Amino acid sequence: MGAEDALSMGIVNRIVPSDNLEAETMKLATEISNKSPHVTKVAKRAVRGALELPFSEGVLMERSEFVALFDTEDKEIGVTAFLERSDAEWVGK
Repeated sequence: MGAEDALSMGIVNRIVPSDNLEAETMKLATEISNKSPHVTKVAKRAVRGALELPFSEGVLMERSEFVALFDTEDKEIGVTAFLERSDAEWVGK
């Protein structure tokens, strides 16, 4: 499968030239590192866990993890930062 086909099917979300790959990877890593460490850990766990399950069960598991994040301190911090157009200072809880 070519890159363009993978992009059109939603398998990848961007295509970058190979000479820009390291810079784009670091840019994405920086974006992720600015997110809540707790949420990032939960997202990684959900994606990894969902890969081991049939699709419908994986989706339910990911949804359960997502809903559980609504009751976290970082969710409140993120919402406040968004509304105030400020940088979030995550506590990881």
